[in-house]
Amino acid sequence: VGTTTPTSDSKNFEMMMNSIQNTLVWIMTNDSSAPNRALVAKQCCGRSVVSKETIPYVIERVKDVDVKVREAALDSLRENVNLDDLTEDQRVEILRYGLTKRCSSTHAKAVELLCANWLKSAKFDPIVLLDSLNPVLNESVCELATEVIINMASKIDCDNSDDVGVELVQQHFGGPEIRSFQQQILKKRSVT
Repeated sequence: VGTTTPTSDSKNFEMMMNSIQNTLVWIMTNDSSAPNRALVAKQCCGRSVVSKETIPYVIERVKDVDVKVREAALDSLRENVNLDDLTEDQRVEILRYGLTKRCSSTHAKAVELLCANWLKSAKFDPIVLLDSLNPVLNESVCELATEVIINMASKIDCDNSDDVGVELVQQHFGGPEIRSFQQQILKKRSVT
């Protein structure tokens, strides 16, 4: 019986993980079954397998033809990927395709990602968040994000909302966070 060394065990494990990751990426991008693509998109950014290599594939699923796949990709990004893990172009691409009016559930999930993850990581400072999107080059996406954020600040403390995005974001915040969110977004600012 041969013995393995720690170095060969770790090399074998790394090869196995790369093989699994490659298989999952292939399923996520090529499988004809939307439920399969959605499942892999949801799991592919999990903290145990998140990598710079898998994030672009999950972002591509935000553009998928099936709504469940788009939702799973946005949920995975919200749950497992920090704002700082994404490039400016990736952030803009996510918002451009996520904040679409063509599908209300995709829009709601993108609003949840924007407000419950990205804006929260910016300590509810919309200027910091917009700077990370480069408003000079990405004016239309920044305008859209600003509309969403202001709309959220005006509706987040309402008990009854007809906006699914507001309901999703409310689930992530307690009373003090809602007040902080509103104060930061709705406070007067001077433009210089």
